[in-house]
Amino acid sequence: MDVRLWTKIREVITYKGFTSVVHKTFRLPNGKEGTFDISNGRDVASILPLTKRNTVVVVRQYRPGPEMVCEELPGGMIEPGESPLDCITRELAEETGYTGKIAHVATTSVSPYSAIKANFFVATGCERSTTTHLDDLEDVAVAEIPFPEFRQKLKEGKLGTIAGAYLCLDHLGLL
Repeated sequence: MDVRLWTKIREVITYKGFTSVVHKTFRLPNGKEGTFDISNGRDVASILPLTKRNTVVVVRQYRPGPEMVCEELPGGMIEPGESPLDCITRELAEETGYTGKIAHVATTSVSPYSAIKANFFVATGCERSTTTHLDDLEDVAVAEIPFPEFRQKLKEGKLGTIAGAYLCLDHLGLL
């Protein structure tokens, strides 16, 4: 059975801030109507940086959503007019001080109830080549994790950006 598209009836921004919430009302193929809260904001980019020593560069930072320090892949929000590649090149250097050979892996939706897209990249041959340049609202610690430990943390759900990390590992043939 084919799934048919829904018809959007209206869209109302109900909150506008760091991210926005949009009420979208659709008419389904069966004639029923439903309203859904959709998060909206700038697209994001994340990167799996692999060093020449077979370690993965991660960042540790406090995240206000879960209210805890999280260990995750470097990344950030794409600035207006900036390409995802330019964003991740900038974010990798600013957050970690590392550079490497960067390749795009995939672009996905953040979630079924979000209009935000996540762009995933890998960087190979990474080396620290500059000092970090953090934004005013960033407090970031950089660490290199041996590859086997990185894989174990992924399996245990102890890293942020898990789906993106697995996409990157698959791209590198390291699953």
